[in-house]
Amino acid sequence: MQDDSRRQLRQVMAMMAAFQVILMCVTWKLWSAESEFPRVPLFWAASQIPRGISLALTIILLICSLLTLIGGIQTIGAHRATGRSLFLSSVGQWKAVLAASGTCGVLLIVLNQHCLQAWHWFYLLCLTHAILLPPGLALTVIQRTVSSIYIFSAVSRMSPQIADSMTGQISQKLLEMIGLTIAADNISFVSMAAWFFTLGELITGIALIRPAWQGPGLIASLTLHICLILALGPVGLQHHWGVLVWNSMFVLLVPRLFLPFHRSAGPLENSKTEGLKACLLTSQMFLLPFLGLIGWFDNWPSWQLYSSRPEVLKMYVADSAAGELPAGVQPSLGERLPFEDWRPVRIDRWSFQTTQSPIYPEDRFQIAVIAWLTVSLSSEQSVRVVIDSPAGFLFWQRQQRTLNGRSEIQAEVRRYWLNAQAVNAAVPSDF
Repeated sequence: MQDDSRRQLRQVMAMMAAFQVILMCVTWKLWSAESEFPRVPLFWAASQIPRGISLALTIILLICSLLTLIGGIQTIGAHRATGRSLFLSSVGQWKAVLAASGTCGVLLIVLNQHCLQAWHWFYLLCLTHAILLPPGLALTVIQRTVSSIYIFSAVSRMSPQIADSMTGQISQKLLEMIGLTIAADNISFVSMAAWFFTLGELITGIALIRPAWQGPGLIASLTLHICLILALGPVGLQHHWGVLVWNSMFVLLVPRLFLPFHRSAGPLENSKTEGLKACLLTSQMFLLPFLGLIGWFDNWPSWQLYSSRPEVLKMYVADSAAGELPAGVQPSLGERLPFEDWRPVRIDRWSFQTTQSPIYPEDRFQIAVIAWLTVSLSSEQSVRVVIDSPAGFLFWQRQQRTLNGRSEIQAEVRRYWLNAQAVNAAVPSDF
């Protein structure tokens, strides 16, 4: 039983390592720090670390991920009986490679919060479980982690205005794709479809927790991700490749992770110490996302994916000063607002254009990027920021406040415990 669990865990981690490599390649400029998009270190002290360190850490992470992939592939076939591969055959060697991957992954986040993409966080969590726990318990905790993604992603999207959210857009597109164009144009029907989709995801997460329900949960999971790939892919809403790769990973990962059903952790793995570690790690998988729902933890590590809960900061620059922004930002400028002298600056679009990845949806990260851009403006009053944030626990109730001028923006930057100042060694300081 232990050999079966060991082989299964190695194959699960190999699969995740493969997708980590693919996703890092898709968003290469983010990880190599070659983009003109500013970096926002987790701590200001890390801003003095040379940009080349990010590239070195990225290369080490990619190499370790490839080693993990090779080690998992070699457990298939001739070595099926023992679960031992020709490569990284000892548990110590394998866990050392995982630890090196995790260390590099964490340091990359310290150097740039933008690297805290949801898929990267998921990989780091699973690396932690595989290192700290015996194979059977590690697989169980990884299963709970996957369940928590479905549960909290669904909860974070529940709101009376669900039809106006990304979930509504996905539901509308799916209705169009199956020929229900009349229903797709009806806001009430779209709202019903969005609620069905969201509740289905919530039920999927709950079902995957209980061994007796994992069969239907697995089918629901595959159906969910196939629908998302269709709705978000080239024939649908044409989202970026990273989103499609993330959903494709679950199509392959969930069956390998949950099959066979009713797997036991094994008699040698049920010591009190190991069980306690497993309980603590499992509790963390549900506690941290809950804290995210009430604003005490970051949005993406709380699995708020395609959620309308996160704070949104909208930057506006005076029309007369728009030309002072860096050349790379110019394509992200919107049209002048009617009867006003302001033009929106789409920093989310700029993130996609320069790093092929979505902007990190934290208010401290967004204000850091905005404050960095204001340095190029000659007039302090030629910029304003509108902050849209949850009004409380009922996150669909929103509140807005406006920052006028560079001084108020800088005051906002100093409000956060973690760093909210951006740097970018890829762009000359006198740009």
